[in-house]
Amino acid sequence: MVSILMKGLYLLAGYVIGSIPTGYLFMKFGKNQDIRTLGSGNIGATNVYRNAKKSMAAAVLVADAIKGIIPVLIARHYLGDTMGLWIGLSVVVGHIYSIFMGFRGGKGVATTIGVYASAYFPAVIFAAIIWGAVFKATNIVSIASIAMVFLVPFFAFIFSSSGVQAFVFMFMGMIVIYAHRDNIVRLIRGEEKPIQAFDADKQQQDQT
Repeated sequence: MVSILMKGLYLLAGYVIGSIPTGYLFMKFGKNQDIRTLGSGNIGATNVYRNAKKSMAAAVLVADAIKGIIPVLIARHYLGDTMGLWIGLSVVVGHIYSIFMGFRGGKGVATTIGVYASAYFPAVIFAAIIWGAVFKATNIVSIASIAMVFLVPFFAFIFSSSGVQAFVFMFMGMIVIYAHRDNIVRLIRGEEKPIQAFDADKQQQDQT
């Protein structure tokens, strides 16, 4: 039986792992730039895409997803599925509110996908379908991401045998949506840029 203290330490460890600022580190060591001073100031893959090569953004995306995959797989193996879910949530919280970045971080989307993949793999397939369909219709990353984290908990509730899983996915989605609050304001104002605008901005920067 894992004591309450040990559970707290495991959750703290998940939070610290989630806090590793992968986007910041890739940009710092790859381009000697502080991603927090560029674009939206966010350290996630979308802002890296806006300010660096696609390959670097893809690397950040994968690294952020791995942060959600490995801790949950280890936790599920040694501590059980329920504890694995809560540790996954703590990793996402760490990514969004990084202790190494003054409690600022990314939006948590890639890390959430990693948690889906390791906690309930069918959810990541559903997430990919939702994200892809909404992105194809709008070309706006934030709308696709918000739709994904909003709908996946319903999928888990219907098809998964674990009510805890659906609840944790829902709570995780609420945190990720809250992290997108500035994007939501821009969406309401009609100011949120589609992905093509990022490419146009990069081309303009290359010409200057």
